[in-house]
Amino acid sequence: MDKYKNLELLDNKAEKLLERQINSFRSLNIKANSLIAINSILVPIFLFLIENTNYIISFLSIIPFIFFFYSLILMVKVIKSVKIFQGFNEKQFDKLVNMEYTNILLYSIGAKKDSISDNNNIIDKKNKMFNKGLKCTIIGVISSFIIIFIKIVVHF
Repeated sequence: MDKYKNLELLDNKAEKLLERQINSFRSLNIKANSLIAINSILVPIFLFLIENTNYIISFLSIIPFIFFFYSLILMVKVIKSVKIFQGFNEKQFDKLVNMEYTNILLYSIGAKKDSISDNNNIIDKKNKMFNKGLKCTIIGVISSFIIIFIKIVVHF
């Protein structure tokens, strides 16, 4: 009986870890969508604030646009649909019906472990893209403020 308890404990731990990983994946998509919305709001505001400026400020305004645009591309890549693994799928049920309980638990633990490993690669890649996009947005905002400040100083 202890053997079953140990396997059930491992299976439950793997299930919880997999659930946290899937929630992290979904949370990352939500954050990426939020950053897309923020960029979509900031760009028109920035355009409005720098219109009718001299050529130097107009030329400098390309810098924040490059960062905002690159951030937007990265965020779209983050939210791009990717299959995330969730243990074993419905195709495996027919195979598992005739197995012993111990073998089913071992199979479940192995499937979850493999899914966690495969998902780590996907989530790490998306996290790196998200962090790059966030940095680009921050640089875009800071450079926008600097250009707006220069515009204000030049007009006075």
